[in-house]
Amino acid sequence: MLSKAKKIGPQGLELSTASVQETSLERVPSEADEMLKFFDSKLLPEHETQIKTELSKRKITDSAEREKILIRFLAGVIIFAQFERAYHLIFGSQLQVLQTLNERGSLKKQDIKTFYDAAKTEYPVFYVNYSFDQWFNFMLTHVLILVKEEAAMITIRGKEFLKFIVQEGLTMSKIG
Repeated sequence: MLSKAKKIGPQGLELSTASVQETSLERVPSEADEMLKFFDSKLLPEHETQIKTELSKRKITDSAEREKILIRFLAGVIIFAQFERAYHLIFGSQLQVLQTLNERGSLKKQDIKTFYDAAKTEYPVFYVNYSFDQWFNFMLTHVLILVKEEAAMITIRGKEFLKFIVQEGLTMSKIG
């Protein structure tokens, strides 16, 4: 009976006359609705309005064209955020490895370990609980390098990451 309650007040309980079939037709959130909730924020409408205004100002009204632009921008923002995070976490010695791989093409894992060993000698406290495998795997998990036939190579993402550092005016001289 409470599920059919429409109003409760001093006069009593007013029940809805809607049939069971009508109430079962309530809108179920779609996958799109679920995805839109992911970044729910009071700040989003402001930026959404700015984006819509910019697209309108440029007379980009075709939905396929808008989708293409928005997907490209979203992909760019994702890459930028990933690079910002990677840069925040990466050590100077790992940046040296990326630069060297970019110049030489590939290095054997034991040659890469010399970069780790040099950094560990220079910053012993920093590396007391940080193994070579953890150090090396950081570059692998961020897809900055890949290993093929016992040699490590820089990936396209790794090369773009180096370009990002230069374009953003960030330093390659980081500790670690």
